Amino acid sequence: MEFLENIRSATSVPASWGSILAIVIAFVFALYIWRRTRSTYSVMVRLWQLFHGKKECKEGPVRDFLDQQSALMQFRFTTGVPARTLKQTQALIEWAEKNNEDMGDVAACGGYFDLERVQLKEEDKLAKRWMLIFLFVATAMFGVVSVGSLIGTTYDKAILQMKQSRVYFTFSLEYAKPIGSDKGLSREQCTSDEAAISSEFSQADVSIICKLFKDKSLAPYVTKTVRDQRVAFAFIAVSFAWYFWGVFSWFLQGAKSREMFKRLQKKPEHEPLELVSNN
Repeated sequence: MEFLENIRSATSVPASWGSILAIVIAFVFALYIWRRTRSTYSVMVRLWQLFHGKKECKEGPVRDFLDQQSALMQFRFTTGVPARTLKQTQALIEWAEKNNEDMGDVAACGGYFDLERVQLKEEDKLAKRWMLIFLFVATAMFGVVSVGSLIGTTYDKAILQMKQSRVYFTFSLEYAKPIGSDKGLSREQCTSDEAAISSEFSQADVSIICKLFKDKSLAPYVTKTVRDQRVAFAFIAVSFAWYFWGVFSWFLQGAKSREMFKRLQKKPEHEPLELVSNN
């Protein structure tokens, strides 16, 4: 079995990337923790335990401080509210209980909730109605472009344009069709004198396309063009998905803060009954 010295299993290639994949996953997870907690504290603690062990600190003041920091990071991570100090988290919890609000709604308000004063910002500082409408329309547009570009990455035909007529058309090894048209031109139709009429291409464009069909370098050209346009579509999809998420988050914060404002302003329908004591 000497021939095995010159070959290797195809499955051994992905396996060799296992350690790199593990590092990438760990990095992404650490980035997510940092994004939620707005601090590297949790990551640093894990690194310290990795090299130093999980021995508890014996110094009272230091131990208490680390416990408080761990509690603060846990609050930030689980609720998504970037409270600055542990005392601020206690004030937030008391405010939420007093106003019958969920901590998730506080996090959803984003910058419209003043963490320093522990209250929702004033009405004039909240998102205006026209701004919410604009953000909603922008979110929809970014979403459509992102999804459309993502679908474009699966398209297996080259998208080309005629230099003279400026006509955009899709092209494969056997068929060409103007974008937005139901009719196209096949390789076999190039032998017909009425190809231009049946395909909705101009006579000049038909001549160019028929020459393309006969070109020996057609297959590599189409393959390269499809590959390049898939890369372009993927880049557009990722870019607009990033914009979509940013604008959508902004819209959601504005809408959630408006909802909370209405709840806080709403008075109870029935006043609580006062206890009457007999003297």
